[in-house]
Amino acid sequence: MSPNRMLQRALRMRLPRALIVAIIISAVLLISWFVTTALNALPPEKQAIEDRYTQDRSAGQENPAIPNPNAPPPYPDIPQQYQIGIFDCRGGECASQGHFFINFWQDMLNGELFTVNAGGLLDASRSRLMNGSDPGIVFVEIHNINYDPLVFTPINSGPVRITSARNLQLGLVSTSGTTFVFDVPSGTFVQTITTPDTIPPTCNVTAVGLNSQGQAYIRIAVQDAISGIGIIEIEQSANANVHIAPFNLGTTSPVIVTATKIDRHRSSRIELDSMDVAGNKSVCAREVMPVIDIKPGSFPNSINPKSQGTTTVAILSTKEFDALREVNRNSLTFGRAGDEHSLAFCNKNGEDVNSDGLLDLICHFNTNQTGFQTGDTKGILKGQSSAGFQILGLDSVQVVPK
Repeated sequence: MSPNRMLQRALRMRLPRALIVAIIISAVLLISWFVTTALNALPPEKQAIEDRYTQDRSAGQENPAIPNPNAPPPYPDIPQQYQIGIFDCRGGECASQGHFFINFWQDMLNGELFTVNAGGLLDASRSRLMNGSDPGIVFVEIHNINYDPLVFTPINSGPVRITSARNLQLGLVSTSGTTFVFDVPSGTFVQTITTPDTIPPTCNVTAVGLNSQGQAYIRIAVQDAISGIGIIEIEQSANANVHIAPFNLGTTSPVIVTATKIDRHRSSRIELDSMDVAGNKSVCAREVMPVIDIKPGSFPNSINPKSQGTTTVAILSTKEFDALREVNRNSLTFGRAGDEHSLAFCNKNGEDVNSDGLLDLICHFNTNQTGFQTGDTKGILKGQSSAGFQILGLDSVQVVPK
């Protein structure tokens, strides 16, 4: 209905003129909004792609997800050919002009989606050449590359599959266990390791401490000494800033991961997953940083290492962490390094030492077994949670006599 006809009908109904004007203006604005939306709207499938890419980029994930061949496509509403990540090839995608693909990697370069396929060759009867002495291939589908898109592995060790991707480099492993790192921009293999790798990456806590703001932090070294690190992922991060130091794909040097507690009055949880270039996966670190209070009710927390008594440590419960239920009491160690077997006993019942309405776990440690020395400024508590997470708690101390 045109605005003119609306006006005529309104006049016949003898509505107030101000109301008539308001109705007409609202109708015009509504029609304008519908027209604008219709003109600017993307088709549903393209809008889904746009939304997903925006979410991925804003999330700031530096590493793609560790591929799981049994997992469903990450974005079921987007065709696989438009997704970013590592995918197993299926159906007719798996063979083409004398070669076959095991899997492929897709990402964005200069605003365009590109694909890198990995696999091997077909013989004259189009059978797959799967022996360890057969060549592996990488087939690159990028516009305006300055090299032959079909690249052979530097040594024949069987067909290859992609295990990891980082900074336009790919980690690959052959059927015989040889690992490679392929640099996509140059079209060259920059690393070849012929020693088969069946051992997953390891990780070790190398440092714990309190920064200048009093926030607890831990440093974890992730390392794979054979095929090198392919992926490090933050699986879980609650109340913690986690920083993964820059590393080159395939590095055999330790990669340092630092987790710093955000709110020192709350517990933190960190879980890392890692995978080497050979495809071996591990849950590399599962850490809980609870809030602890050494000698609750006193400050500074003075400790005399020669004392024959005990030092009380409260493990505080928070909304995220139930100390009474989640701490394996027999696993607790406490002292200068946190590895000292100084536990005397823990109270059977909880006590609310910080008046927050939550019961806290109170444990007592033999002071002369804590190993504190003059000049120490922090006490470290270690243990295990009932869920298998490692517990690391820190609080300040003052060793006396000085």
